[in-house]
Amino acid sequence: MTAQDRYSAGDFAKRYKMRETDLERLCKRFGIDAETVLSRDEFRKLLEADKDESSAQATTEGTNTPPPKEEPVPEKKNEKKVAFSRLAAEHRLSRPRIAALKVCTGWGDETKITEPELKAAVLKHLKNKE
Repeated sequence: MTAQDRYSAGDFAKRYKMRETDLERLCKRFGIDAETVLSRDEFRKLLEADKDESSAQATTEGTNTPPPKEEPVPEKKNEKKVAFSRLAAEHRLSRPRIAALKVCTGWGDETKITEPELKAAVLKHLKNKE
């Protein structure tokens, strides 16, 4: 795109993947229409000015801004802890691998662990060796 190329504010909003509400707010704030033809530099300056004004308003409002939404943490399945020797047998680990895991992790035959813990230990101590 050269400096002479000009597009409407709506087209730039699509290129920058802006939401319609953000475009409406931008147009209202600067008194332009979505069909107003701008150059890329002009549109970028509007975005920067909008960002600067938004950050200035956020600092002056202080406690009026809502707290950020927290995403719910997915609940883990009922991961039962099982004896290390039983999990090793289920996963058909060889005796040398079992011995290496015992040394590296400090687990005994009756140490209760979950399957993800075993998989992580195998990846960390046995598979990722260089």
